Amino acid sequence: MESITANIPVLQLQEQLTGALIGIARAVEGNEHLITGSTDKIIREGLAAALPGANWGNDSLSALMQDAEDEKRKLIPLCYECAAPCGKNQNYDMRRLYAADADICSLKLLILCGIRSMAAYACRAAALGRTDHEVNRFFYQALFTIGEESFGVRELLPVAMKFGKMDLRCRALQDR
Repeated sequence: MESITANIPVLQLQEQLTGALIGIARAVEGNEHLITGSTDKIIREGLAAALPGANWGNDSLSALMQDAEDEKRKLIPLCYECAAPCGKNQNYDMRRLYAADADICSLKLLILCGIRSMAAYACRAAALGRTDHEVNRFFYQALFTIGEESFGVRELLPVAMKFGKMDLRCRALQDR
């Protein structure tokens, strides 16, 4: 039996997955105490799977999206029953990023491409039993920043600059 996502281009699924990961980052903003090891794993694996050229098939990407949705429901269950949705758990529509002002789009894409690559290193390090709380928290900060429509260059630039430090820290996890 053919998968329901078999005919959806991989890039489109990767973008939808990224939007779901931004939804998780929105859900935990201000509620960082809700983050578990499972949440961190979904963020790492989802970002790595959304890296262009990653060898994840449609079924695997769909499973990761479902894991992301399940994790959001676990983190903030009352949001799914709310009669007045505030967007706290809403997935991000990546088309909004591409439609943004060129400077904003460029900075957000710089951050996004960077954390996707960084997540691949973080996944390999995690497979060796090495994780870093600060690196994991940066993934949430970066994802939240990408999804925040009101952020301009002033808010994006510090996150882009912090990426370099976090990337080196993440790569060092593998080298230990």
